[in-house]
Amino acid sequence: MTLHQQLASLLANEQEAKLQFLETVREDLHLLLITVVDTVKSMQYLQSVQPVSAAAFAAFAPLPPTSSSTPLKPRIRKPRLLVIEDNVIASKVACSFFGNAGCLVDTAMNQTEAMQSIHNNDYDMILTDLGLPDGSGVEITREARLSTCRNHLTPIVVLTAHGDERSKQECLTAGANELLVKPLRAEAVTRLMSEYVQMSA
Repeated sequence: MTLHQQLASLLANEQEAKLQFLETVREDLHLLLITVVDTVKSMQYLQSVQPVSAAAFAAFAPLPPTSSSTPLKPRIRKPRLLVIEDNVIASKVACSFFGNAGCLVDTAMNQTEAMQSIHNNDYDMILTDLGLPDGSGVEITREARLSTCRNHLTPIVVLTAHGDERSKQECLTAGANELLVKPLRAEAVTRLMSEYVQMSA
Protein backbone atom coordinates (compact mmCIF):
# COMPACT_ATOMS: atom_id res chain seq x y z
CA MET A 1 0.00 0.00 0.00
CA THR A 2 1.42 3.38 -0.98
CA LEU A 3 1.77 6.29 1.43
CA HIS A 4 -1.07 8.06 -0.33
CA GLN A 5 -3.34 5.04 0.12
CA GLN A 6 -2.38 4.73 3.80
CA LEU A 7 -3.24 8.38 4.42
CA ALA A 8 -6.55 7.99 2.59
CA SER A 9 -7.39 4.93 4.71
CA LEU A 10 -6.54 6.75 7.95
CA LEU A 11 -8.68 9.72 6.96
CA ALA A 12 -11.61 7.42 6.09
CA ASN A 13 -11.35 5.63 9.45
CA GLU A 14 -11.16 8.93 11.28
CA GLN A 15 -14.22 10.22 9.45
CA GLU A 16 -16.19 7.06 10.28
CA ALA A 17 -15.22 7.34 13.96
CA LYS A 18 -16.38 10.96 14.02
CA LEU A 19 -19.72 10.03 12.46
CA GLN A 20 -20.27 7.25 15.03
CA PHE A 21 -19.42 9.65 17.85
CA LEU A 22 -21.82 12.29 16.51
CA GLU A 23 -24.60 9.71 16.21
CA THR A 24 -24.09 8.66 19.84
CA VAL A 25 -24.17 12.30 20.96
CA ARG A 26 -27.34 12.88 18.92
CA GLU A 27 -29.12 9.95 20.59
CA ASP A 28 -28.05 11.10 24.06
CA LEU A 29 -29.22 14.66 23.39
CA HIS A 30 -32.54 13.31 22.10
CA LEU A 31 -33.09 11.38 25.33
CA LEU A 32 -32.10 14.40 27.40
CA LEU A 33 -34.51 16.64 25.48
CA ILE A 34 -37.38 14.20 26.02
CA THR A 35 -36.61 14.10 29.74
CA VAL A 36 -36.65 17.90 29.97
CA VAL A 37 -39.93 18.15 28.07
CA ASP A 38 -41.63 15.51 30.24
CA THR A 39 -40.30 17.17 33.41
CA VAL A 40 -41.71 20.53 32.33
CA LYS A 41 -45.09 18.92 31.61
CA SER A 42 -45.09 17.33 35.08
CA MET A 43 -44.25 20.67 36.71
CA GLN A 44 -47.03 22.40 34.77
CA TYR A 45 -49.49 19.76 35.91
CA LEU A 46 -48.43 20.10 39.56
CA GLN A 47 -48.79 23.87 39.35
CA SER A 48 -52.31 23.50 37.96
CA VAL A 49 -53.44 21.38 40.90
CA GLN A 50 -55.11 23.41 43.63
CA PRO A 51 -52.97 23.43 46.81
CA VAL A 52 -54.30 21.38 49.69
CA SER A 53 -55.10 23.40 52.79
CA ALA A 54 -53.36 22.68 56.07
CA ALA A 55 -56.64 21.57 57.63
CA ALA A 56 -57.34 19.13 54.81
CA PHE A 57 -53.83 17.76 54.99
CA ALA A 58 -54.12 17.31 58.76
CA ALA A 59 -57.23 15.20 58.26
CA PHE A 60 -55.13 12.59 56.48
CA ALA A 61 -52.12 12.78 58.79
CA PRO A 62 -51.61 9.76 61.10
CA LEU A 63 -52.56 10.29 64.72
CA PRO A 64 -49.76 10.08 67.30
CA PRO A 65 -49.74 6.96 69.48
CA THR A 66 -51.61 7.36 72.76
CA SER A 67 -49.12 5.24 74.65
CA SER A 68 -45.89 3.35 74.18
CA SER A 69 -47.90 0.14 73.97
CA THR A 70 -49.88 1.29 70.93
CA PRO A 71 -48.87 -0.91 67.95
CA LEU A 72 -47.35 0.95 65.03
CA LYS A 73 -49.12 0.85 61.69
CA PRO A 74 -47.13 -1.18 59.14
CA ARG A 75 -45.31 0.96 56.59
CA ILE A 76 -46.34 0.72 52.95
CA ARG A 77 -43.63 -0.98 50.91
CA LYS A 78 -42.39 0.90 47.88
CA PRO A 79 -42.29 -1.13 44.65
CA ARG A 80 -38.78 -2.21 43.73
CA LEU A 81 -37.71 -2.22 40.09
CA LEU A 82 -34.62 -3.33 38.21
CA VAL A 83 -33.49 -1.26 35.21
CA ILE A 84 -30.93 -2.99 32.97
CA GLU A 85 -29.44 -0.43 30.58
CA ASP A 86 -25.86 0.18 29.41
CA ASN A 87 -26.58 3.72 28.20
CA VAL A 88 -25.99 6.00 31.20
CA ILE A 89 -28.42 8.71 30.11
CA ALA A 90 -31.20 6.25 29.27
CA SER A 91 -30.68 4.57 32.65
CA LYS A 92 -30.91 7.90 34.49
CA VAL A 93 -34.06 8.81 32.56
CA ALA A 94 -35.74 5.54 33.60
CA CYS A 95 -34.60 5.93 37.23
CA SER A 96 -35.97 9.47 37.31
CA PHE A 97 -39.35 8.47 35.87
CA PHE A 98 -39.91 5.50 38.16
CA GLY A 99 -38.37 7.20 41.17
CA ASN A 100 -40.88 10.04 40.78
CA ALA A 101 -43.61 7.40 40.53
CA GLY A 102 -42.72 6.20 44.04
CA CYS A 103 -40.46 3.25 43.24
CA LEU A 104 -37.10 2.09 44.49
CA VAL A 105 -34.90 1.48 41.45
CA ASP A 106 -31.86 -0.79 41.16
CA THR A 107 -29.70 -0.59 38.05
CA ALA A 108 -27.46 -2.95 36.10
CA MET A 109 -25.17 -1.94 33.24
CA ASN A 110 -24.78 -5.38 31.67
CA GLN A 111 -26.06 -8.94 31.67
CA THR A 112 -23.58 -10.13 34.31
CA GLU A 113 -24.79 -7.56 36.86
CA ALA A 114 -28.40 -8.24 35.90
CA MET A 115 -28.10 -11.99 36.48
CA GLN A 116 -26.76 -11.40 39.98
CA SER A 117 -29.59 -9.00 40.79
CA ILE A 118 -32.46 -11.20 39.57
CA HIS A 119 -31.19 -14.14 41.63
CA ASN A 120 -30.47 -12.15 44.80
CA ASN A 121 -33.34 -9.65 44.99
CA ASP A 122 -37.12 -9.62 44.65
CA TYR A 123 -38.51 -7.15 42.12
CA ASP A 124 -41.97 -5.90 41.22
CA MET A 125 -40.94 -5.25 37.61
CA ILE A 126 -37.82 -5.65 35.45
CA LEU A 127 -36.98 -3.40 32.52
CA THR A 128 -34.13 -4.53 30.31
CA ASP A 129 -32.54 -3.18 27.16
CA LEU A 130 -32.62 -5.67 24.31
CA GLY A 131 -28.98 -5.19 23.34
CA LEU A 132 -26.31 -5.32 26.06
CA PRO A 133 -22.48 -5.39 25.89
CA ASP A 134 -22.20 -8.96 27.15
CA GLY A 135 -25.56 -10.44 26.22
CA SER A 136 -29.16 -9.51 25.55
CA GLY A 137 -32.46 -8.82 27.22
CA VAL A 138 -33.77 -12.06 25.73
CA GLU A 139 -31.16 -14.11 27.60
CA ILE A 140 -31.94 -12.27 30.84
CA THR A 141 -35.64 -12.94 30.34
CA ARG A 142 -35.06 -16.66 29.78
CA GLU A 143 -32.95 -16.84 32.95
CA ALA A 144 -35.54 -14.94 34.99
CA ARG A 145 -38.33 -17.26 33.85
CA LEU A 146 -36.60 -20.36 35.22
CA SER A 147 -38.57 -21.84 38.11
CA THR A 148 -35.44 -21.68 40.26
CA CYS A 149 -35.23 -17.89 39.89
CA ARG A 150 -36.94 -15.85 42.60
CA ASN A 151 -38.27 -13.46 39.92
CA HIS A 152 -39.81 -16.10 37.66
CA LEU A 153 -43.25 -14.44 37.99
CA THR A 154 -42.01 -10.83 37.85
CA PRO A 155 -43.28 -8.73 34.91
CA ILE A 156 -40.50 -8.11 32.37
CA VAL A 157 -40.50 -5.30 29.81
CA VAL A 158 -37.84 -5.30 27.10
CA LEU A 159 -36.75 -1.91 25.72
CA THR A 160 -35.35 -1.48 22.22
CA ALA A 161 -34.75 1.25 19.67
CA HIS A 162 -36.01 -1.02 16.87
CA GLY A 163 -39.38 -2.62 17.53
CA ASP A 164 -39.50 -5.02 14.60
CA GLU A 165 -41.83 -8.00 14.64
CA ARG A 166 -39.01 -10.56 14.83
CA SER A 167 -37.56 -8.98 17.98
CA LYS A 168 -41.01 -8.75 19.50
CA GLN A 169 -41.77 -12.42 18.96
CA GLU A 170 -38.35 -13.45 20.26
CA CYS A 171 -38.88 -11.49 23.47
CA LEU A 172 -42.42 -12.76 24.01
CA THR A 173 -41.34 -16.35 23.37
CA ALA A 174 -38.59 -15.95 25.97
CA GLY A 175 -41.23 -14.89 28.51
CA ALA A 176 -41.27 -11.08 28.38
CA ASN A 177 -44.58 -9.36 29.00
CA GLU A 178 -44.02 -6.84 26.23
CA LEU A 179 -41.51 -5.11 23.96
CA LEU A 180 -41.42 -1.33 24.30
CA VAL A 181 -39.78 0.96 21.75
CA LYS A 182 -37.39 3.56 23.18
CA PRO A 183 -37.13 6.31 24.20
CA LEU A 184 -39.04 5.76 27.43
CA ARG A 185 -41.80 8.34 27.83
CA ALA A 186 -43.77 9.52 30.86
CA GLU A 187 -46.99 8.15 29.37
CA ALA A 188 -45.46 4.70 29.02
CA VAL A 189 -44.21 4.78 32.61
CA THR A 190 -47.72 5.60 33.86
CA ARG A 191 -49.18 2.71 31.87
CA LEU A 192 -46.51 0.23 32.99
CA MET A 193 -47.05 1.15 36.62
CA SER A 194 -50.80 0.71 36.23
CA GLU A 195 -50.59 -2.64 34.45
CA TYR A 196 -47.72 -4.40 36.21
CA VAL A 197 -46.88 -2.81 39.57
CA GLN A 198 -48.80 -3.07 42.82
CA MET A 199 -48.36 0.18 44.74
CA SER A 200 -48.85 -1.38 48.15
CA ALA A 201 -48.06 -4.68 49.78
